[in-house]
Amino acid sequence: MKKVKPILHQEKLNEAKDKIEEVMGPRPMNEKLLKGYKSLKIPLQIKYHMRGMLTGKIKCGSYWHKIPGLAKRVLCSACKKIDNLEIMETKQHLWLECERNG
Repeated sequence: MKKVKPILHQEKLNEAKDKIEEVMGPRPMNEKLLKGYKSLKIPLQIKYHMRGMLTGKIKCGSYWHKIPGLAKRVLCSACKKIDNLEIMETKQHLWLECERNG
């Protein structure tokens, strides 16, 4: 019998699948989601970033708020450094709103 590996960070994958289903219609399977980003015609760094977000390896915003001494990471460091703005770092801000994150 083959041993089946458990899927880590299933809640992150479910969140992504909910968004895809909301926009596109059919709900993708875990395997399709975790391997499908490779075929996108986008820069490699963005592919790595997408994979990190899907697997929960990229921590932002509210994750740091719970940890004592790391509350300053809740805010977007690029916006705070350049414009002295206190904007909460979220996935939406990183991907769509922040003009300074590269």
